[in-house]
Amino acid sequence: MALDFQTSVIDIKGIGPARARLLRKLGIESVSDLLRHFPRDYRDVSKVTAIAEASLGDAVLCVQIRHNAHTFRKKGLTITSAQANDKTGSVTLIWYNQPYMAGNLKQGATLLAIGRLEYRFGELQMANPILESPGSSIIGERWLPVYPLTAGLSQRLMHHAVAACLHDMPKDIFDTLPEEIRQENGLCGLYEALWGIHFPKNAEELAQARKRLVFEELLLFQAAMASVSSRERNERGVPLACSNEKTEELLGKLPYELTNAQKKALIELASDMRKPAPMNRLVQGDVGSGKTALALFVLLWAASEGYQAAMMAPTDILARQHCRTAERFLAPLGIKTALLTASQTQAERSETLERIKTGEIQAVIGTHSLISKGVEYKNLAACVVDEQHRFGVSQRAALLNKGVHPHVMVMSATPIPRTLALILYGDLELSLLDEMPPGRQSIKTYCVPQDKRADMYGFIRKHALSGGQAYVVCPLVEESEALEARSVEQVYDDVAKAMPDVPAGCLHGKMPGKKKDELLQRFEKGEIRVLVSTSVVEVGVDIRNATLMAIESPERFGLAQLHQLRGRVGRGETQSYCFVMLPEGEHAAKGRLEYFAKHLDGFELAEEDLRLRGPGQFLGTRQTGLPDMKAVEFAGNVENVQKTREVLQKLLKGGYGERAGKAVMEAAMSRYGKAFDEIAMN
Repeated sequence: MALDFQTSVIDIKGIGPARARLLRKLGIESVSDLLRHFPRDYRDVSKVTAIAEASLGDAVLCVQIRHNAHTFRKKGLTITSAQANDKTGSVTLIWYNQPYMAGNLKQGATLLAIGRLEYRFGELQMANPILESPGSSIIGERWLPVYPLTAGLSQRLMHHAVAACLHDMPKDIFDTLPEEIRQENGLCGLYEALWGIHFPKNAEELAQARKRLVFEELLLFQAAMASVSSRERNERGVPLACSNEKTEELLGKLPYELTNAQKKALIELASDMRKPAPMNRLVQGDVGSGKTALALFVLLWAASEGYQAAMMAPTDILARQHCRTAERFLAPLGIKTALLTASQTQAERSETLERIKTGEIQAVIGTHSLISKGVEYKNLAACVVDEQHRFGVSQRAALLNKGVHPHVMVMSATPIPRTLALILYGDLELSLLDEMPPGRQSIKTYCVPQDKRADMYGFIRKHALSGGQAYVVCPLVEESEALEARSVEQVYDDVAKAMPDVPAGCLHGKMPGKKKDELLQRFEKGEIRVLVSTSVVEVGVDIRNATLMAIESPERFGLAQLHQLRGRVGRGETQSYCFVMLPEGEHAAKGRLEYFAKHLDGFELAEEDLRLRGPGQFLGTRQTGLPDMKAVEFAGNVENVQKTREVLQKLLKGGYGERAGKAVMEAAMSRYGKAFDEIAMN
């Protein structure tokens, strides 16, 4: 049966309803989804090696299982292991949180074990190896892909499903890039690229496939961004005076002097808002660099001239924090503020909506409620969007449409290199806050070995009982059968046992929004002293009394995300601490984590993260909401970003012809158009 990109995965040979349901957990429903579920790694399977002759690293071993597999629990992990040998030596095969693998490991069975050979705990080990039958056709002069999986799916199943698709696809499948663009940039065709990314014969073939797919995704993503953007450079907005008198009044109310970086950004904001064209500016700064203070000036400048301003935050608790700040500093200047969130009572909401409609409320602070149906503004002239990466382009456009081309200030605390900022914020001017207010103490950061966990818990307990508060953050909501990482549920149980006299709470993103906000409010009030959470606390939680952050399985986070988590503490003048738990064994992530512990500058960490992991990780994954730019994870440098940006500009000006431009824009919106409501960066 001939396949095309729209064919359901259930029609692929070897995929039935049960496996289709498992694939759906990975976001795979069609042939296109499957072929764009790219490998996260490769194994060299060019030859089978005897155990005694194998070097550490990738290896293919033909071994016999000496006894049935043994499954046990250790430190919150389910571990399945089996002893295996050949004529030259022995090896321990080990799987983390994959107890079902025991069924494949019967005494006397002869198997091919494909994986990374390591020397750990005094023995040769191969963790999470792929198992194949002896004489398997996958062994040969090529590399074997290793895919991200979910419980119940095996690497072997994925290999055969992807190969079946590629064999049954016509070679002249529709190519998302017109021939003119491919030739100009030295790119191979889509069919060739898909074979090369899944089953490369050599490094050169893999490099060509990566180059093509990275280029395609960067171009299509930026094309989709350009297509849905609601702001054109020739729009007419409302020029505001941004009077020096009002500016000085607010400066006099602030309990601190602005940093030089804030002063420079303030001048840039005022200059933009005095122009007839609407401001469209990104204020990017590290956690605690003073972005919110600048937002107050934007609200003030609009409100003091008879217009309305709105500030949108991603969570109820952050909106409430911003509202309290606005009331504290703007009310003495005669500016009326109000909060608008989904958690308000119907009576509160109705009254607030009426006051917004009449213009009585000059500065409105809220969540997505600000853009909901039924919210009418009298004369909205300025918008501030906090943590822009938690909102989509479409959501931002909905806020802008509540006014007549209002001025927009976007705030982001995620430090990313400027070149990558072009991808997400290509239509925005940039103000950079690259210095911190004086008086802030540096957060003391330590790497904690696993055998010191009890000591760390003791420190947290003592800290909590003496009046402090702490976060304990985990990468997973629940136990994973594919990752060697502890879940928030496992860690919460451990914390409860280690400190039964300390009030603790468990928070994760799968909770209903109202329950999540209620739990955060209890933490803010001090009713909860230790909050065990996923990275949902990464952004927007400002609790000054929380001065300790412990991060479980930190190797699962990028440096930029670790820095965001660390930024949840150190908000006041009290000394704060951050602990990162080192993984067991000689883990490659240790060097990266030690680098994190020694460096506190977010932009410095972002550059190192870019060097280590490539641009893709900054652009997010399905877990954090950004349209899933899977191929970009393979990018080796950021030159692709600028190159595809240049191609897009030429495309939009008709440089490749009308047909090529139409084809690219249609492909871009087909790939990314529906996902822009959930844009996020990690």
